[in-house]
Amino acid sequence: MNLLLRSASPIALALALAACSTTPPTAMKPEELPGAFTAPATAGAPQDISTEWWKSFSSPEMSDLVATARINNLDLAVSAARVLQAQAQAGVAISALFPSIDLNGSAKRTGSKTFTYNTFSASLAPATNSISGAWRRTICAPRGIRRAPRFTQRTLWI
Repeated sequence: MNLLLRSASPIALALALAACSTTPPTAMKPEELPGAFTAPATAGAPQDISTEWWKSFSSPEMSDLVATARINNLDLAVSAARVLQAQAQAGVAISALFPSIDLNGSAKRTGSKTFTYNTFSASLAPATNSISGAWRRTICAPRGIRRAPRFTQRTLWI
């Protein structure tokens, strides 16, 4: 075992030094870069890909397959559920900005052999939230939460 460690140590040291001695790759000079991407393209070709790209093939079979895939795709169902969940979470987060009213009530009856008495109590506590930097965070965060699942859903449709 000791012999193995003695022979492995110089090899590991040599490999580490060899790794440090390699030169980093050099960046291309600006004059070496191409001015623009050139490729054969027709003049009237659309630049963006349509979200319904399969219709460009004019194939009813492909359209039927895509329709079936959209209906039976569980990823799309999960994505749609996440969009609804994000909208609900945003509504809950924004509701913290509105004033709230707490109403509590209680009744108690106490008695003995000679007398009986009743105790009633009620409390009303309005609460308002102060508007500060927390307001911005409370508003902006749900918007981002809502947008993320929608983006995911759009990418799944493509």
